[in-house]
Amino acid sequence: MFARVKKVKSGGSEHEYLQIVENYRQDKKVKQKVICTLGRLDRLRESGALDGVLTSLAKFSCQAPSFWSRSYESFIMTRGFPSPALGASAKPS
Repeated sequence: MFARVKKVKSGGSEHEYLQIVENYRQDKKVKQKVICTLGRLDRLRESGALDGVLTSLAKFSCQAPSFWSRSYESFIMTRGFPSPALGASAKPS
C-alpha cells in the first residue's frame, strides 16, 4: 500500500485528493485499487489532520523510527518536507 495524490478538475478548478492505494495483479497485469480517499490535501494540511493521521499510523509500525512517533515535526525537519505546522519548508543545511 502507498499514498498518492489524485488531481480532480471540477467546476473550473482543480483539487488534489490524498488516497491510500493498493497494487494487485489480475490476468498478469498490475492494477491499483483505492482503499480510501482521506480528503482534499489542502484541507488536510490546513487543519493539521494529516500530521495527526501520520503520527497515529506510526504507532502501529514495527519499522517506524522511534523519533517519528515521539515527534512528527522532528521527522519533517530531518527529511526536509514542507509542513504547515512549521510555516515553511524545513530543509536541513
